[in-house]
Amino acid sequence: MLDASDFLGIVLNSSPLVVFGERGVGKTSFLLTLAKSLIQSYQANVFMILREKFDRVPEGVRVIYASNDLFGEEYLGLVRRGFEEISKTMKNFEAGRRIAFLLDDVVPKRLLLAKFSDARLATFLPKVLFWGKILSSLMSAVFIVSTLENIRKGRPFKAKYYLKYGFNFLRVERISRIRRLCLMRFRRKKGRIVGFDKICKNAMLVEGEFIVVETE
Repeated sequence: MLDASDFLGIVLNSSPLVVFGERGVGKTSFLLTLAKSLIQSYQANVFMILREKFDRVPEGVRVIYASNDLFGEEYLGLVRRGFEEISKTMKNFEAGRRIAFLLDDVVPKRLLLAKFSDARLATFLPKVLFWGKILSSLMSAVFIVSTLENIRKGRPFKAKYYLKYGFNFLRVERISRIRRLCLMRFRRKKGRIVGFDKICKNAMLVEGEFIVVETE
């Protein structure tokens, strides 16, 4: 599993965070590994919205399932449900115990890859990110979403929204059997979004779980 004393701590301090990468690189496995580490190392209360059912969901994670095409008000309803559960938990939660809300594939892949952008996306995504920013800033909770990478540009689709709401970025790259996990920052420069500052770890994806193998 992830190195809780090192890289995991950096990831937690980077909330709110968007995890991005190409198809099949292991974004969902990374979130599930992170959820397991949060529970084992921080006794965290972890909530997740997943697009598909997985056999390896860590014990103790509260999961809400969404269909692959769900977004807009119906998906926001699931997010509100998660927030309600978090609010109930926080009323009774022990001092020092973390709260985490992880959303896998926050925007359906088909919508991100569509030739013409759906105008509803411009309303939907900012709402999710705004709530995540509030949850992270005011409640000291961990809020992480995952999404597809725009390979041509080397950043997530709709990166401008994540920048606007103060999100940090973690890219999952595939190099043969190795996965490279890179915490990155982006900023606008002369009207363009450019990347700078990068902290990376190498990891192996073994039976659906990330195991850090080298520090750089």
